[in-house]
Amino acid sequence: SGAIISFILAITKTDYFIGSVTFAFSGLLSGIFSAIGSFGMTAAYLLTTIISVIIIGQPDLLSVMFFEALIGSGIFFLLPKSLVGYLGGLLSPATEISRLDSVKGSLIMRLEFAGGALKDVYETVEDVAKKLEKINCPDFDKTLNKIEDEVCGGCSLRRHCWETAKEVTAADALATWNRLRYPNKDLKDEKKEFHCLRASKFEDSVKHHCAEYDAKKAAEIRLSEVRGVISDQFEGISRMLGDLSEEFKYDVCHDHKAAENIILSLKNLGYHAVNCVAARDKFGRISADIDIKGVADRPVNKMDIVRNLSLAVGRDFDTPSVSVGGDRAFIFITERPRYKVEIGISQIPEEKGKLCGDTAKYFTDGRGRLIMLISDGMGTGGRAAVDSAMVSGLFSRMIRSGFGYDCSLKIINSSMLFKSTDESLATVDITAIDLFGGECELLKAGAAPTFVRRNGKVGKAESSSLPPGILRNVAFDKAYLKLKSEDIVVMVSDGATFDDTEWISKIINNWTIGSAQQLADEIAFAARRRRNDGHNDDITVLTGILKKR
Repeated sequence: SGAIISFILAITKTDYFIGSVTFAFSGLLSGIFSAIGSFGMTAAYLLTTIISVIIIGQPDLLSVMFFEALIGSGIFFLLPKSLVGYLGGLLSPATEISRLDSVKGSLIMRLEFAGGALKDVYETVEDVAKKLEKINCPDFDKTLNKIEDEVCGGCSLRRHCWETAKEVTAADALATWNRLRYPNKDLKDEKKEFHCLRASKFEDSVKHHCAEYDAKKAAEIRLSEVRGVISDQFEGISRMLGDLSEEFKYDVCHDHKAAENIILSLKNLGYHAVNCVAARDKFGRISADIDIKGVADRPVNKMDIVRNLSLAVGRDFDTPSVSVGGDRAFIFITERPRYKVEIGISQIPEEKGKLCGDTAKYFTDGRGRLIMLISDGMGTGGRAAVDSAMVSGLFSRMIRSGFGYDCSLKIINSSMLFKSTDESLATVDITAIDLFGGECELLKAGAAPTFVRRNGKVGKAESSSLPPGILRNVAFDKAYLKLKSEDIVVMVSDGATFDDTEWISKIINNWTIGSAQQLADEIAFAARRRRNDGHNDDITVLTGILKKR
């Protein structure tokens, strides 16, 4: 502004040319030194004014311009910060407040369409598979017809064997095939009611055609399994897209007023927001993504941002996540949860094994919930560790990405079925705690009991569902409850529940002083002492104690 005004003065009235040039350079240098604060700006302005007048060679102007500069600087220091921020905002490029309502509607529509299309694919594949199974499924009667055509042509007993005594003939063909397939098996008790005139040729034909029948049958079973897994993948992806569209539709709406308040608050702090998106979820909680520039020479003060944004929006915000790149900083800030969870994890591998076959982890899903997860792989050692790590890793990534628990289980189950020809399974045990309200959801697929102490009483949640990796149709057993401060959740793997579980309830019930880690250690070592069947198993204990912030 100073440079523009000076230029206008210089071209309109030549008497003001020298002063205009001085004002222009002083203003430009003040802007350059603005990064070091008001004192730096003022010093740059005063020094530039003095040096310019001295260089021009008119000392009479020095005193006048110097005192004018002092008066202007004094007025500048007396201006309130809010007014300076407001004026700075007027002279800065407008901040972009994303108005994504139309884009959101279009995205929801596309997600719903894509999910519906994949669901149609899944249903079509299922229908076609059932029809093809009836057409292509190997038929033993057709195999018997091939044996008849190959062996009995021109035989006088053909009508008798294949019409009058067809059941006896078929039974003998099956008995012959079993004898050829299992030569070491004792088949002496099988009845010998059939006597073929072409016994050697009959035996060769049975061997050839029955082996072909068994191969086709095995191939059809395997193909059916693969087809089922692929069909489940289509259904799972369809449900995932449905979950995303539901989340966009109901869980998130953009709060333009909050975004405007955030931008103004940042201006008052001296930060220029290039872009700001404030969102409100279905529970009314606000989060914001902010892109600010001009931070290369000025570090972002997180505490100032939290304090000022909390006052501007009227919400208690948590410490923001800040990523700095060059002259830009990207800030993600959410409301401060009411609770936190103190976590303890204790794992004891099976005595002869070096690796623990259980995996335990905890993380936040970005929506105000803490997720505690245990996966117990089949058996012990490395193979079990691979299975449990795969299940827990996939689950944590999918939940963080916004997918629902049920569709995540569907995808993981089909992945477990498809990843190996050997039997492969791992349990899934999830506890999801809402850190704002204390609501707790327990989800179990083949998992050991979970113990919860509420209001001084210990309860137990058990499961009768199967773990992923066995059958196509696997579902969670679910339970819902409300927690408050000092309530305790204890999750265990089945290695800790060999004996009755009453002793675990007693330890939790009597627990008064100590950390969540100490509680996990006590239960884990007590479980190891109780193993007395000679078949040690991996032991994992994951504990959480709800605390007020």
